[in-house]
Amino acid sequence: MKVMLNAPQNKKDMTGTMMLELKDAKSKTSIDGWAMNVFPFQYFTIEPQQTFTGLFPFQIPHSFSGSVHFKILVKQSNKIDSTEGIIQVKSITPRKKS
Repeated sequence: MKVMLNAPQNKKDMTGTMMLELKDAKSKTSIDGWAMNVFPFQYFTIEPQQTFTGLFPFQIPHSFSGSVHFKILVKQSNKIDSTEGIIQVKSITPRKKS
């Protein structure tokens, strides 16, 4: 998953943290470890009028079928912003070799 942040037009650097949470949308239980969410927490510093791209690599196991609820939290100073959504996952059955 890729997240882009834009620094404001002021003259100061913008620093903060970003975090990705992954949950089974049906049971609401965390699947961060199961989905190999290896960098769920990241620090960032953005120079004025620049853009920062944060990457959250994860891999949904082949045996998972259903919906994944994701939530990205961005904290900067005393401000918190978030976005969330659902990723539909369908397992693919391998074809039999003839």
